[in-house]
Amino acid sequence: MPIMAAGEEIERKFLIDGVPAMVAYCPSSRIFQGYVRIESDGTEERLRKEVYSDGTIEFTRTIKSGGDMVRKEVPVVITEEEFERDWGRTEGRVLEKTRYRIHDGDKKIELDVYASSLLGLVVAEVEFTSSSEAKGYVVPAWFGKDVTEDKRYKNKRLAVDGFPR
Repeated sequence: MPIMAAGEEIERKFLIDGVPAMVAYCPSSRIFQGYVRIESDGTEERLRKEVYSDGTIEFTRTIKSGGDMVRKEVPVVITEEEFERDWGRTEGRVLEKTRYRIHDGDKKIELDVYASSLLGLVVAEVEFTSSSEAKGYVVPAWFGKDVTEDKRYKNKRLAVDGFPR
């Protein structure tokens, strides 16, 4: 199985109030994500089916370490058959969202608009090359509260616990 860009993920996450009109002009994909396992230390193994607006479908299995802004991440491309075989192991730990890719200068913002039981939740994630870059990021005016370190907004917690209260 080919490993994608394995390594360290440095990202910050922000709540967004509604869906900005600019997404009408942005590339998007529909994501179906489920968790095969979630360890007590925060380590997770997830399956993802991502359907891009051009019809391309990508299947991945990713293992991520626990953590907040900085985490280890190892994504592996899998076949549709492997995805379907293991998808049943994610029951009760799934989420759906539409992801919009917005360019803001040299930064790519991934805007996730959640569906189903998470309807109404909109978050923006921004990835960085270093912790110092992440800490120095000038947040756009349309971003809301920084929830990078709020575990309730981790996708694995959203999949298991639902909408944060």
